[in-house]
Amino acid sequence: MSDLAKPFEMTFAAVVQHLQVLEATGLIKSEKVGRVRTCRIEPGGLEPLVSWLAERRTPAERSLDRLGEILNETDELPRQPEQGEKQ
Repeated sequence: MSDLAKPFEMTFAAVVQHLQVLEATGLIKSEKVGRVRTCRIEPGGLEPLVSWLAERRTPAERSLDRLGEILNETDELPRQPEQGEKQ
């Protein structure tokens, strides 16, 4: 893992902490053989995030569509002259 810390401006301990978080969330898996720890990306690690986003996408899109409708309706209203403005 010390090779992992080289390209980053952080300590080896910080890299280890980041890897522990990634492993706890299921994004990576690590395996220790002797003194060497190998990390690999877990292919299904993002599936919970994909599911969470999918559940929220449709309601969010509906809200944005409604906002667009309201803004279009506002644009179509006749403009009222402002106070002190000549008609």
